[in-house]
Amino acid sequence: MYRWVWGLFLISSNISYADNLSLSIYGSIESKCEIIFSGGNQVDLSGVKEKTLPLDVYCNQAMSMAISSKNGGLKLQQKENFPAIEYLFSLNIEKASFTAVATSKDLMAGHSFNSSGVIPFAASGQIKITLKENLLYAGSYTDIIAIDVFPSLHNVSQ
Repeated sequence: MYRWVWGLFLISSNISYADNLSLSIYGSIESKCEIIFSGGNQVDLSGVKEKTLPLDVYCNQAMSMAISSKNGGLKLQQKENFPAIEYLFSLNIEKASFTAVATSKDLMAGHSFNSSGVIPFAASGQIKITLKENLLYAGSYTDIIAIDVFPSLHNVSQ
């Protein structure tokens, strides 16, 4: 035999309605892009034709660099009318796919290079200076290379 039991169950619940709730979440990170020369910021070419200077880059954005030379080569200080000794400047930051190559004469007008949208974060690199000819005359030779780092306007890739 089957018996059917019919019953009524009352379920009591406290139903309450709330107004819409919104929550704003935000964050920001300041732009940072710097170069640190771990071996100092001077290159001594006395008696050598080539020298490498290691560097570290800390950059949280794609970067560009403007590089310029004051004299367009190594200028013999005691002789103003003596032509500057040209050199080849190269900068390589492999992790950022960044390579810059120019002669000192070309750098006198200034050159800009970019990281092709790659963000290096923390990367190591090197600058290499190669004289086109040996220093022959006695005296002090100097040049100043200015390197400005700034955000790149190119697309960013990961």
